[in-house]
Amino acid sequence: MFIVKIKRSSFYQIVYEVNGKKTSKSTGTANKFEAQKILEEFSKRVLSDKKSFNNSRKNELPVSQQVRSILDFKKEYLEYLKPIKSKHYITSIELSFNQFISFCGDISLKQINRQILDRFISTTFTRTQRGAHQYYRTLKAAFNKALEWNYIEVNIFTKVKFPRLTKVYPVFLTEDDL
Repeated sequence: MFIVKIKRSSFYQIVYEVNGKKTSKSTGTANKFEAQKILEEFSKRVLSDKKSFNNSRKNELPVSQQVRSILDFKKEYLEYLKPIKSKHYITSIELSFNQFISFCGDISLKQINRQILDRFISTTFTRTQRGAHQYYRTLKAAFNKALEWNYIEVNIFTKVKFPRLTKVYPVFLTEDDL
């Protein structure tokens, strides 16, 4: 983990690795001394989050035998993402989970089936196409992580086909209009 100043931003950036990929996060300051302090706090927070996450997992059942509700998974997933993702992205994930939970309730991850997802997507798609697409993408990514953590056997979001978004074409003037 280190700080660097890049040409396209006036702020120092924290560069770190997540799952083998380099990622950066803005410190929000152009002062090198303040940026170094922020880096120290950030690294302490990331290390303490990893330790507390690992310690809390030691006395539990094996991951494959756990039954997780959507709300429990949402909390765990958001805690996992907080050190590495932006506040705006975290907010969009929370909104997606909240919409899904308000639609189907706080059921276990293994109870989610294709019929529930089809109804959720069609209901939200009639209300807001772009919003439904946002919910679908963020929940699909979250359930890919649940698949990695062995909470589910298959990501049901990959089995559901999302309806096509209508394309909005720009309006052009013809020669006669001019």
